[in-house]
Formats: sequence, structure tokens, C-alpha cells
Amino acid sequence: MIRQLAGAAERAGTKILTSHRAIDLIVNAAGEVAGLVCEADGMSVSIRARKGVVFGSGGFTHNRAATRTYLRGPIVGGCAVPTNTGDFLSIAARLGADMGNMTHAWWSETVLEQAAAFASVPSNAFVFPGDSSILVNRFGRRVVNEKTTYNERTQVHFNWDPAAGEYPNLLLFLVYDQRVADNPGVGYNYPMPPKGTTAPYVIEGATLENLAANIDQRLIRLASSANLPSISRLDRSFVNQLKGTIARFNGFAETGVDGDFGRGTHLIDRSLIAHPPNGKPNPTMYPLSQAGPFYSIILAAGTLDTKGGPRIDSNGQVIRVDGQPIPGLYGAGNCVASPAGQAYWGGGGTLGPAVVFGYLAGSHAAASRVKAV
Repeated sequence: MIRQLAGAAERAGTKILTSHRAIDLIVNAAGEVAGLVCEADGMSVSIRARKGVVFGSGGFTHNRAATRTYLRGPIVGGCAVPTNTGDFLSIAARLGADMGNMTHAWWSETVLEQAAAFASVPSNAFVFPGDSSILVNRFGRRVVNEKTTYNERTQVHFNWDPAAGEYPNLLLFLVYDQRVADNPGVGYNYPMPPKGTTAPYVIEGATLENLAANIDQRLIRLASSANLPSISRLDRSFVNQLKGTIARFNGFAETGVDGDFGRGTHLIDRSLIAHPPNGKPNPTMYPLSQAGPFYSIILAAGTLDTKGGPRIDSNGQVIRVDGQPIPGLYGAGNCVASPAGQAYWGGGGTLGPAVVFGYLAGSHAAASRVKAV
């Protein structure tokens, strides 16, 4: 898609500049946007815009101050490029832009240790293949349907316990057995390594007690990472509660009905992953083994990117707090308040609105009059 868009721009005579960071707008006496100020190689570069400026600069996933201030819970990173630092927020705010959807993002879980190494992770944990696998919090309790969509599943990390004063699901632990390690199923963007391979973030234990001890040691080591929020160790009740959680899940797997979270009852639960037949009434569930080895991967909340920013109208024009458009200023994609709101419309949910509103913005700008400098 990028090759096609770049090719179309080049055929139209467009000059594509890389390594030019937008830092401000040129505004004429009439309050119209007539250009852009960029920073390149330590120098300020002013670019004249005859009819308008369209921002498609991405969200603020990698602006820690902004994510702490606006998002409704802590994240450890996301698969947006490192330059997605939300520069458009302050640029548009200086012209009185109204902001929207600032608490929302396109959510997806992230392998904690990958984010600790580099917050712009190459891929997120979209789906969890395997039928004998569960997600538990630091108390050893299941808290979500593991097979639901990543956008919805990730939001369980932000549940707040007012009595304890903490996010009990800040970290979740994917626990699975040798059956899943040997045959995780067919999916995409999942964290388990393929059969016969290993990954440094996979924790192994011969027993559940051994697994818990190894998880706890990993958490101690990760607690010193400057890239991560403050993380807690496993609760002392973790092993006992995990055993009870597994026994309860195994009972559900035998009957085919997840009495806690309805796993496998929705078409989306089964469509994201091709589970091989397992001889049980619910193809997404199979009893976890009573004998090790067991495996675990530590997960935290992340994003595809954020979806908050200046509000736009149906032409892609940025709207001021008084409801009027800012002449000559447009936005599309993750840098603006997404028309999706909290919802995730499915695969391509970020790209579709970006392309549509980019087209609408470009069409409106092209049809407008030339702005005076």
C-alpha cells in the first residue's frame, strides 16, 4: 500500500521529504494555515502551503508523558513506529483545536520483555493459539475470554481495584502446557514460538510451583527496567489459586461451556485461530495437563497506536473548541480523534479511516482557494 501511494505521489510530481519533523504551522493574518515549519538536520525549514496542510503523523504511543496523562491505564509500548510521539497535539492546540477520544487507543497486548528492550515492538500479541492455555493475573485467576479480539481483551489490564489501590491485571500471564508448545495451531501475530524453537521471553517450569518461582524471578529482574511501569511480583496465593483456576477451566473444557467468560461461544473466538480437532465439544478448550512441563509468557497492555487527537469534520478539517473549522488545517489517521471512538471495526480498522479521511481532506483542500501568506 505504501509503495502504491508513494508511486502515485511521485507520478503527480509530489516531492517526498523524509527526516523533516513538523514543529509548527505558518498562519496568515486571517487565521488561515498557509504553511508548515519543519526541523531537518538541526535547521528550521519553512514550507509554503497554497491551499492547506494535511497531518497524517500518527498517534502518541511513544510519548510517555502523553500516554500517562491521557490513556486510561498504563501501557508498555506498541507497534507504532518510534516517531509516533503526538507532535500534532501541541501544534493543533496552539490554534485552539478541540481534542477528542484521548483516552482511547487501538489496543493490543504486548510481550513484556520485548517492550522492556524496545518500546516500539515489531508485533503485538494479537491472538493466543492453543486450546489448553489460559491467561491469569498475579493472583492466579482468569480475568478474560482468552480468545476474544485483542482490542477488547487488552482493556482488562486497566481494571482498577480501589480497595487495594492497584491495577490487579497490570500484567497477565499466559500459561500453557506441552500440548500447546508442540502444536499451537494456525494463527497470526501470536507470541508462542513455533514447535521446536524457543524464545527468551518464554518461562518454563517442571511443575506449577517451579513455574511460579521462575516467573517471580523474571519479574524481579524486569522491575529495574526504565522502560516499564512499576510492576508487582506474584501474590503469595498465586500457585494455590492457579491450581484451582486450572481445575475449574478443565471442567469447562470437558463440558464445552466456559461458565466464566464464554470462551468459544462467539464466531470471532474461533475465526482468528484455526484450532485442530481435539475431541472435545469446544474446539478452543482442552484440559491443561496435570504434569509438566508448563510454560508462561508475561503480557502487558500495548497499542497498535492511540486514536485521540484534534477533532475533525466530515471533510477532515480540524475543529476549534468553538466548533468552527481551522481554515487550511486537516488531519487523518491516528493523529486525530478517530471516528471509531472506543470501537474496533476489525482488521484494517486503523488504515481504512486514514485512507478515507486522507482522501476527503485532500479533495477539500484541492477545491479551496489559495491562502495568502
